Amino acid sequence: MYDYEVANAPHISEGLVEVIAQKWSPSGISSNAYAFMEDMRAVLDGIPSEFRATAEIDFRTWSDRDGYPEGMVAMTYKRPPTAKEIALNETRDRSNVLSEGKWISNKITQILADAETAGLKPAEVGIAVVDGKFVVDPEALKDVDANSY
Repeated sequence: MYDYEVANAPHISEGLVEVIAQKWSPSGISSNAYAFMEDMRAVLDGIPSEFRATAEIDFRTWSDRDGYPEGMVAMTYKRPPTAKEIALNETRDRSNVLSEGKWISNKITQILADAETAGLKPAEVGIAVVDGKFVVDPEALKDVDANSY
């Protein structure tokens, strides 16, 4: 089940959360340098004083799917995560690990089916099925060139 709050919780990196204080699209940026700098100063002043020293400005450009240039300016800052953000990150991490575990289980099942079609036994592809559980032997395929046919 998709949980928007969990999926969109800020990522915690090195014990800090990066917060987007403001994003400007090209149409939202004044061509007057003084006006733009005043706008940026207002955003910077809106960042809690204890985190202002971590503020950064990021200028990004890219081409859209038709090749037209796009851009964005963002001001971000870093702060310690809240207890709720830590809990959301832990929930997202657990969900991601479980999802990856399911993907691996499905992939192993497919590999075993493909191996059978190719006339290979599970052990020949480094996988054993013991009491209905997969046991992977990484050493079994160490000499196989993954790019050879």
